[in-house]
Amino acid sequence: MADIFHIGERNALIEARFLERPNRFLVICRLSDGEKVQAFLPNPGRLWELLYPETTLYLIKESAAAASRKTKFTVVGALAEHGPVMLHTHKTNDVAAWLFNQGQVPGLEAYRVVRREVSWGNSRFDLLISNGKEPMVIEVKSCSLFGKKIAMFPDAPSTRALKHLNELRRINEQEIRAGILFIVQSGHPDFFIPDYHTDFDFSMALKENQFESSQNERLMIKALKISWDKLFTMRQKIEEIPILWNLLKQECTTKGYSLSIHMLENGQYGIHVLPQIKKASSRILAIRTTQPIEETLFNRLSLLCDDAKFLEDRGIKMFIFNKNPLKEPDFVQFLIDMRINRLESMIASNLLVRQ
Repeated sequence: MADIFHIGERNALIEARFLERPNRFLVICRLSDGEKVQAFLPNPGRLWELLYPETTLYLIKESAAAASRKTKFTVVGALAEHGPVMLHTHKTNDVAAWLFNQGQVPGLEAYRVVRREVSWGNSRFDLLISNGKEPMVIEVKSCSLFGKKIAMFPDAPSTRALKHLNELRRINEQEIRAGILFIVQSGHPDFFIPDYHTDFDFSMALKENQFESSQNERLMIKALKISWDKLFTMRQKIEEIPILWNLLKQECTTKGYSLSIHMLENGQYGIHVLPQIKKASSRILAIRTTQPIEETLFNRLSLLCDDAKFLEDRGIKMFIFNKNPLKEPDFVQFLIDMRINRLESMIASNLLVRQ
């Protein structure tokens, strides 16, 4: 590379331990000297698989110019099992712009950034790029949800992402070329797929773009993975990873299971499995699939729960948890296994990979 991209000042990162998240954009963490501080989290995602108690966070201290802010720190990233993950969604646009200007986006090496924060139609998009002859509108999305080999976006329903996608499809069909660039914030995954479990509408719109649009009308969709070191400097050349379009076509369905979570009167939590998809909410977790996995779900939940009861009046089996399962690493790993890692066996021989 002609240069090295890094987030902020190389020596300004501060390590802290995550304690709690009072709201989407605020975390409370503990510095190395024991002081508890609040930090701005510029990421609205659920981040269940990253924000466990005592997870290492990387912060930057804001300059004096930001002294009026309620929080003096901003979260840059978190340390996951497979390495640092960048969480600062606002910096993702800086990453994408740098990649274009360095000629590092595969297939678009000749394109450079003309303008950022571009108003077009009824939306504002991240980048306007051009190869000197053909302009292109680009929306950048930051992906921080991974299994062993597969990355997914988004990790929470996003009406904004769907609005951008629909507007980009219109622009691409009627005005100029347009596309979406997914930045996978880890060098670990080998594949990408939209998170159809969590945001069915967004995933369906992407599926329609790929399978129901002509080649000329189809949006450009790319997924690039980035490996970060603990200074949040890129560690290796950027790599494009395949998008599992045929797997999306097969599994993005109204079939599957719902985990219904209840807060019980005694402070415990109960979960029961519904053999159909219910409208997603903070208490309904969908696992969309064409495969019969009910027995696997029951077996895994039986091992994870603190107790299990059959409620004869309702005809259901309730799995009891003493603590909120969504804050427990073992339960979140179970979700990742059922939603993401289970798909690995379906990628054999590239039959479900379509570029």
